[in-house]
Amino acid sequence: MKKEKLKYPDMRAGIIAALDSLSDREYQNKKWCSPTAAHRFWDSIRFPEGTLIEEMCLDEYPAINLIGYSLLNEKEAELVEKVAKVLVNALDQIGIEQPDSAYINSPLWAEVVKSATEAYDFFKKQGFDKEYIDLLKRHRDKEMSKA
Repeated sequence: MKKEKLKYPDMRAGIIAALDSLSDREYQNKKWCSPTAAHRFWDSIRFPEGTLIEEMCLDEYPAINLIGYSLLNEKEAELVEKVAKVLVNALDQIGIEQPDSAYINSPLWAEVVKSATEAYDFFKKQGFDKEYIDLLKRHRDKEMSKA
């Protein structure tokens, strides 16, 4: 399937941004745990959790249902669903209303980062979203360079 055929490409962008956010442990430590973060929703676990769980309902429905809407193929669906499952497990085990540091410092978090990195790397490797991923990287680099 071609990216141009997706019914909801903006939702795809949200998924990619969520994977980017979940895959970068350094960013999480610097921004999510900072009491002075400029955007408490965007710079927290709430953005990827809200995107993958609340908006995409991946805790209730298989990601394969998103093919043609915001995902292009079965491999994307498989990888995104895995991220959602390990994220839900971490949220369930640690508790939903914990500070971001509780998630990041949990032994469960390594699996979230690992699965998100695998999924994000696959999206990058496909090349369909190169411009958007490059934009995310430039933004991330700019944010990380701030004191």
